[in-house]
Amino acid sequence: MSNKNISVSIIVPMYNAEKYIEQCLNSVHSQNFVDYEIIVVDDLSTDRSVEIVESMIDKFNGRLTLIKRDKNSGGAATPRNIALEIAKGNYIFFLDGDDVIIRDALKILIEPARNFDADVVHVEKYFVTAEDIINAKSKLRL
Repeated sequence: MSNKNISVSIIVPMYNAEKYIEQCLNSVHSQNFVDYEIIVVDDLSTDRSVEIVESMIDKFNGRLTLIKRDKNSGGAATPRNIALEIAKGNYIFFLDGDDVIIRDALKILIEPARNFDADVVHVEKYFVTAEDIINAKSKLRL
């Protein structure tokens, strides 16, 4: 990766996220805003999380960094702080290993940040369950 400024550093603390991490990273990879780096900090996972992330590194063309800790910190703060030390982005986006984001999430967030020279852009969480999706599809059919 070049030393040029990057707009957004996406920081993902990870611990035993093998069920979710691939979908999480795919949601980042599908963004229509590509001026980002992603830093995944593994907090000594005991499952296949690291193996999954390693298998996806080439897909990100140098924008994905994996840091492997040799001691579990017991929470997300330490991995996030480790990533903050190497982050090159003008903005930081925190994402958990079991999160996914919509295709234009970064674009939607960067626009007001740049337009207002904002230090922080905040969004509410929105959770959708499989049941919500099934119910929505049923209502649409009616």
